[in-house]
Order: sequence, then structure tokens, then C-alpha cells
Amino acid sequence: MGQIIELDQLKTLHRKPKSESNDLTDLLKKAKLLQKNFQKILAEKGVIGIKNFQSYIESCIFHQLLVDQLIAEGYFHCATYISSLMEKFIKESPASWFAFDHHIKHNETGDPSFLEQGGDTCFLICSIFKERADFRSMNYEDYARFGESFYYQSYLTAQRANNFYFFHMSDHFRTMADVTRKSVIKT
Repeated sequence: MGQIIELDQLKTLHRKPKSESNDLTDLLKKAKLLQKNFQKILAEKGVIGIKNFQSYIESCIFHQLLVDQLIAEGYFHCATYISSLMEKFIKESPASWFAFDHHIKHNETGDPSFLEQGGDTCFLICSIFKERADFRSMNYEDYARFGESFYYQSYLTAQRANNFYFFHMSDHFRTMADVTRKSVIKT
């Protein structure tokens, strides 16, 4: 007979991914630099162009992480991933806003990119578009669980150098959704 393992237990069975920078000091320096950038942009009250959008969002999220005293490698990596997700979202909308559609596409094709897209869609719903969480007999909690699972499955199946982002997004999904929401509402 097979053994049922909860997702939280499964995460502890796998090793923590190797990040591009494990040095918390470097990540803190980057956060402080981006925080200064955030302060400068707020002072100027200028218009943010698309080419500066990613760094602006990243600086907003880093600023909120520092305000909330969430200082850890995983949070900083999530901020970097989320800023690239937001830039990608400005250029094109998700193929589907329904989490289960991404699950079905992944099962049909075996393509791990559908897991990433599913995680991204769930994250956008949980962080920015919370009102969309009540569609199709689902709620916020369902999207959060789906998002965590999509990102964790992406981490396990993606054969890319940057798949450590998916591990951190899975691990800090709800916290980063809250931080992102606070960051975006302020700006």
C-alpha cells in the first residue's frame, strides 16, 4: 500500500535549493539599495515607464519586507521573482484565470511551464485581484493552496537554474501575497 504524505511533510524531505546568492548580507545590501530607490521615486512622484516597472515593484516589495521586518533569504528571492511576474503580467494576461485549467493542461501535456503559470495566476489572485478568488466555487484559501502546490511542483519538475524561486514562492506564498498587496496598495 502507498503512504499518503502531506505537502508540508514532503517539503521537509527535500533539500533546500541552492540559490544564486546565499549571502544574506548581499541580499540586505540589495534591499537597502532598492529601498533608497523607492524613497527617491516617491519623492519625485514621476511616471514609471515599463522599462523601470520591474525595479520599481521590486523596490516597493523590498521596502515592505523591511518595514514588516521580514528579513530572510527566501523573502528577498520571492520579491525578485514577483517583480518579474508583475512585469510579465503587464505585457500579457494569464491564459486562464482558473487554477484548475493550468492543472488540466499540465496533466494533458506534461509541460511543467503550466505549473509555473498556475502558480503565477494563483499568486496574482491572492495578492492583487482578491475579488477573483470567489469564481468557480473556489475561494481565497483554495487559490492559496493551489498556488503553493503549483510552485512546489514547479520546483520539483523544472530543470532550470532559477527553479529555487519556485521553492521560495511555495514556502512563503501567503506571506508574500500579503506583502505584495500592501506594497501595491501603497503605491
